[in-house]
Amino acid sequence: MKFVHISDLHVGENSTRDALVEKLFNKIIKKYAQLREKPLILITGDFVHDGQAEQYQQAEKFMNKLHSAGFQVLMCPGNHDYGQQGLTDDYDARQRYSRFAIQFTTRKSDNDSGFQNIQGGQWNFPIVNKFDDVYFIGLDTMQGVFRLSWWSRFLSSFTASGWLGAPQLDKLDVAIKKIKQKSPNSTVVLYMHHHPFYFNFRFRAMQLHDRQRLHQMMANKVDILLFGHNHVEKRLQDQEGKHGIDIVQVFGNCVHDVNVPFYEVDTETKGIQRL
Repeated sequence: MKFVHISDLHVGENSTRDALVEKLFNKIIKKYAQLREKPLILITGDFVHDGQAEQYQQAEKFMNKLHSAGFQVLMCPGNHDYGQQGLTDDYDARQRYSRFAIQFTTRKSDNDSGFQNIQGGQWNFPIVNKFDDVYFIGLDTMQGVFRLSWWSRFLSSFTASGWLGAPQLDKLDVAIKKIKQKSPNSTVVLYMHHHPFYFNFRFRAMQLHDRQRLHQMMANKVDILLFGHNHVEKRLQDQEGKHGIDIVQVFGNCVHDVNVPFYEVDTETKGIQRL
């Protein structure tokens, strides 16, 4: 199958950003207008800029446009979806994201995946969706932040770093093993917001702190790893070889480039194309 990867839309940051989001969505809709079956759209966090109600209202308008054009969507949260400037822990913003994502994330594959993605009206990360022989596993790289001590949370408010947290990592370990036992030849796509690898001088302030255990879990078990957060685009081929993953890609600049690029990923050929 083929799917589209976009990230870091930052709806509500300013009028220029919103105009670029609209341009991006129009570009995607036009590109696949003639296809009866549209590719899946994968969004790896920071859909909105501050987690505010009016920003999610604007985001709903964009998502309605995609849905009306026949696209299914998977998404995971980023730090900006949960609070002011991506640096605060706002309970109301978290609830807004949860409602927004439940409304617009495809649920058609929930039963096929064998996992309970929603529990008590809230997301139960990691979330797992299955399309044919491809499993998509989404993580919340902010979930562990909410379990930190008040002092650690205070310190984290000065950075844009993330934590998965032990409970989510435990469930991820079970999920990967279950998938590999049930469908050893299936393709596994793991997606998240924060960077699980060192990338540049900004890494210290934007890192995923509990990444080492994640590395152990996904080595030679995950086929495609996608994330955003930093507003750059780069295929990390050194990490692909080190961890036995076919594609490792950071892509966070689709609306930070006037050409509004997006990536099309082919799970069969393990190829990626910038469009």
